[in-house]
Amino acid sequence: MGNILHSQADEQRQDILANLGANVRQIRRERGLSQAQLALDAGMSRRMLAAIEGGATNVSLSIVDRIAAALGVRFTRLVRSPEAEDSRRISALAWRGATADSRAELLGAAPGSRETEMWIWSLAAGEIYRSEDNSGDWQEMLLVLEGVLIVRFANGERRIDAGDYFVFSSAEGYHFANGGTGPLRFVRNVVL
Repeated sequence: MGNILHSQADEQRQDILANLGANVRQIRRERGLSQAQLALDAGMSRRMLAAIEGGATNVSLSIVDRIAAALGVRFTRLVRSPEAEDSRRISALAWRGATADSRAELLGAAPGSRETEMWIWSLAAGEIYRSEDNSGDWQEMLLVLEGVLIVRFANGERRIDAGDYFVFSSAEGYHFANGGTGPLRFVRNVVL
């Protein structure tokens, strides 16, 4: 459950699930696709897609990636506010941990060879974020602002202290863990 998009109680931020549902429905209709066809193309059930379009279900980040690929759009196109004047500025809560001190907010995105995303993350003491095994093949750039970040891979781990950074390929599964006793804050850039 560590990589799930959640609806937000914070009214100052966009509700990422409502944005997702509205954007998927709009783009699907523009492309002339039925829910059944898009669900098939994205490798999910039509019932799940209907719930996503209705904003009635939590969904994993990898499912959003699959829907984006099936629609031929970027992840950020699906999660940003449809009324956004600046498509690079997103400011949407995309992941929430077990405590209020653990969260990931997608701040914005800029075009790269495909796209680059900038996130601000925080993890409470003892909190872990687990990526999915099929995370994708992109580059991640992490800069720790406060605390100690542990990035765990199948063959070991990397410790990153405040003020330090780390760049790696996300081709294999990984975990982010708070390696200290206090709060952890870090910037995560995803280069697609």
